Amino acid sequence: MQDPGNLVTSPADGVVVAVSLLLTLAGLLLFSFIVGIGTNVVEELVERSRSQPVGLRGHTVILGFTPASIFLLEGLAEIYRKNLRPFRAAVLGLHPRAAELLHGPLLRSFHYRHGDPVRAEDLDRVDLAQAKRVLVLGSDDRDADGSVISAVLATRERHPDVDLYPDLEHERNFLAARAAGGQRTHLVGSGSFLGFYLVQNLVYPGIQRLYRQLLSSEGCEIYTYVFSDRERAALIVRADGGCDPRQLWRWARREHGVSVVGLFSAAEVDRSLEVEDLEVVLHPIEAAARRVPGWLSIPEGRVLWPAVRGFG
Repeated sequence: MQDPGNLVTSPADGVVVAVSLLLTLAGLLLFSFIVGIGTNVVEELVERSRSQPVGLRGHTVILGFTPASIFLLEGLAEIYRKNLRPFRAAVLGLHPRAAELLHGPLLRSFHYRHGDPVRAEDLDRVDLAQAKRVLVLGSDDRDADGSVISAVLATRERHPDVDLYPDLEHERNFLAARAAGGQRTHLVGSGSFLGFYLVQNLVYPGIQRLYRQLLSSEGCEIYTYVFSDRERAALIVRADGGCDPRQLWRWARREHGVSVVGLFSAAEVDRSLEVEDLEVVLHPIEAAARRVPGWLSIPEGRVLWPAVRGFG
């Protein structure tokens, strides 16, 4: 048996060969052109989808993105997962291809949008006006705190009442950030905290394992609970009836598996207070309930936030 194609006589005419080659090349060029157009259309559709609003409500917004932000996002998602709470978040950053880094089971809940955190139209891409809380991260340049404060001003224009968490490198910029953000602005000083952390590890080697247990989802986190006006009024009534703080600590441990490690104390509780206005009192023996707006506590095992809230 022989393939009939091999029995066909090849064209010997040069014109026929030239025309055949030209048609083949033209077909290849046409096919490449069609593939290129299809690729451009797909890329355009993907870019347009990334510029559309994420369509979230009551979510968390992170403004600013660097490669180191991956650790923060993973830790945030893991804490919500461990507490069995739904997590919805959107990230706005200057890196157009950063969305390719948000892969893995923990990072799938983040919706990335490319944009400038100081532009109002870019803030709309992450539905900032409907957000519950906003975390503002600094950039990699030298004026990181300046970019954070600018983003704080832009955020307040779009959402005056959102809980705002600016991350600053230098404590000298705290007053400027607080003035820009106003009420419901909770300052985070990662620069100074990193310095304290390095000093502790230098002086007390191995202490990083303690911090990992306290600050990461791998161990028992420290939780804070600030009383509402109704809860604080009920606590005052109990205090007037002879509430013993030490008895309260024992009850919290026995009934909820919560170890109270400190209190928030305030000189004035008759006005609206920010968390930054409160002083931290560690391991109090006795406390005046009228001056206690909240707790600091460590839950045991996987009891976590429901236990803290139930105790509060």
